[in-house]
Amino acid sequence: MMSRLLLSAWLLGLLVIASTSCTNSPYAHELSQADSLSKELDVVKQASAKIDSSGITACNDTITKHITYLQRNFTDTLNRESAIIISDYARLRKSIKQLKDKHRELMYELKNTNEQLTSLSKDIRNEKIQKEDLERFNKKFPDAGADATRMLFQQYIDAETQVVQKMHLDTEMLIKGYSKVQEKFNDWKPAVETIVSETKEKNS
Repeated sequence: MMSRLLLSAWLLGLLVIASTSCTNSPYAHELSQADSLSKELDVVKQASAKIDSSGITACNDTITKHITYLQRNFTDTLNRESAIIISDYARLRKSIKQLKDKHRELMYELKNTNEQLTSLSKDIRNEKIQKEDLERFNKKFPDAGADATRMLFQQYIDAETQVVQKMHLDTEMLIKGYSKVQEKFNDWKPAVETIVSETKEKNS
């Protein structure tokens, strides 16, 4: 029992020391901003997890199967309405490709930004900055003086903030885009399947 109490007291002491260390840091404000940004990135990750990439891939495969079959086997003349539906249905593949490309970019950006923010938080805690970056900054802002490091950390934070905000918008766009494609696919698929079935019957 005594050993447990000692262990608990020791752990509590470490937390207090860590908390005091962060609070006493000359860059506590910048560190708080970086940590908040990491939490915002977690929100983006959670939202991006809702993107149904496997479902949209299945839609694309089904469209390709239907269109390929009709190109090879359909010989009749379609009425205007059916022709428009098939044309629109086939063009969904272009929209799907664009969305999947954007999704891949988002996943790469999420990974890269997560690494950048982890590194930035570590540098702020250690009060470490690249010498070359600081020299360039001082040349550009010679009046910065002792605030140069703080201002440079803030520039890094502002840049990553813009990236995270853009990822928020990109994620919302992808969710809406996938939903819209899925809705159109569900609307047009029955008509296309009917044409495919009728073609199979005629060719059997």
